Amino acid sequence: MAQIEKARELFTREADTLKKLDHPGIPQFFDSFIDRDKKYLAMELIHGQDLEKRVFHQGPCTLEQAVDWTIQTCDILSYLHSQDPPILHRDIKPGNLLLRRLDNRIFLIDFGAVKEIGTPQGTRIGAQDYSPLEQNLGKPVIQSDLYAIGPTLIFLLTSDSPHKYYRRPHKNQPYRFVLEDIPTITPQLRSVIEKVTAPKPRDRFQSAAELKHALANC
Repeated sequence: MAQIEKARELFTREADTLKKLDHPGIPQFFDSFIDRDKKYLAMELIHGQDLEKRVFHQGPCTLEQAVDWTIQTCDILSYLHSQDPPILHRDIKPGNLLLRRLDNRIFLIDFGAVKEIGTPQGTRIGAQDYSPLEQNLGKPVIQSDLYAIGPTLIFLLTSDSPHKYYRRPHKNQPYRFVLEDIPTITPQLRSVIEKVTAPKPRDRFQSAAELKHALANC
């Protein structure tokens, strides 16, 4: 890692970002240091399991669980996006959402891809199936973080890779998540997922607070 310039840059960016964050859904940062040419972050220990492992071990979640956990995630994103300048996580996915065993609180982890709006663009970071086109092109915006809530919900409610449902509904139509045949996704929640994963950022929910409100109504 110490020999790779990009890894070094991401480590420094993560440490600098974590130092200034203070939110109950983000593990507390204590220190960063180098020992024998290896870099370390010292952070609060959260006893729990990420949502990817939980679904793999226990199967799909209930609608109530999935909506509650993604609403908590929206609260964290709202905090990040309200910073000056706004902070993009760029790697929202079930594996980065840690569920604390004590109280079922969601913690957002892995800030290695974090980026402030206004910094030079161009780096392609994000999990396949969870990042939108503009992020894959190295031009993420706030709505790129929100996009990831859609495929996260699909995974939580089906235990399938979201890619399974990503296709053209009809010839000559753009790719989208086709969810009509998933019984665990209600029509109201389906419309929320379809909006938050719209191909163009302007057609999605424009803030985490707006998305949270829509999810609460589901």
